[in-house]
Amino acid sequence: MRYASTHADLHVAAPAAHDQPWAPERAAERLPAQLEGFAWASETRLKENALLRRVDTKFVCSRAQLALILRALRPHYALVGHAGHVLGRYRSVYFDTADMQMFHDHRRGRRPRHKVRIRQYLRRRVAYFEIKTKGRDDRTDKWRRPRAFAAQSADQPLTQSRTRSPAGDAHPYTTPMLDVGEAVALHARLGLAPSALAPVVTLDFPRITLVATEAAERITLDLGLTAHARQRTASFADIVIAELKQPRFDANSVGMRAFRTAGLRPFRVSKYCTAVVALGLSDRVQRFLPALRELKRCRHA
Repeated sequence: MRYASTHADLHVAAPAAHDQPWAPERAAERLPAQLEGFAWASETRLKENALLRRVDTKFVCSRAQLALILRALRPHYALVGHAGHVLGRYRSVYFDTADMQMFHDHRRGRRPRHKVRIRQYLRRRVAYFEIKTKGRDDRTDKWRRPRAFAAQSADQPLTQSRTRSPAGDAHPYTTPMLDVGEAVALHARLGLAPSALAPVVTLDFPRITLVATEAAERITLDLGLTAHARQRTASFADIVIAELKQPRFDANSVGMRAFRTAGLRPFRVSKYCTAVVALGLSDRVQRFLPALRELKRCRHA
């Protein structure tokens, strides 16, 4: 049975143009005051804490809880700038096979499992082709390769073809093929050719990025999500999805203590899978209902 009630809770509507600003960023106008007192992260510190191989711990919280988290982190973390702004603007285009193999691997809890996406950093005007792998040891390994920013669009697949995406959108796609390095990585890591993938969901969100000044940790705070697919849009406004990135899990780190101070516990949530379910792109939703209920609870907290 299709999970329809999520649509009302998360405000699903006809999509707006992708280049228009989305509600979560407008709602974040008060954030600079909450971020006062944070030092700016140096380029050296950012490179030291790249953490492309890591353990991710996620949390879901309200904007009121976000203020408590920032207060606890201020003495120990530095703020990452985004082309002169405190908020980054991100766009992620997720790809999957015709039978939604990556979505269903996550739903079934399989390891290793993968996600393939093109991520655009809109303020910095850079883009990456990325493959994320969750291993049996619970570590996340992210391989990425720069792409030309101007060549990417929210509605384009990876190869030149006329196709129907797994989300059901018929569209005459004409995009550059993957370069040799990307195609080789896709085949080596997933055993797939670029022609096996098509776009499913586009996610837009503003993000705060913090890096620990002494420990090997990073924290990202996504201040709401807007998901687009199949001529629909799902808004997760007023919800914060936080992610603590560590080289190995440390329950007593500064970041973990900050989340506990705000009364939060780790919570498993996939932005891609949650968007697929919220937009009604799959009937297999039972595994993700707790995440959707938690998002609804945080929105009304």
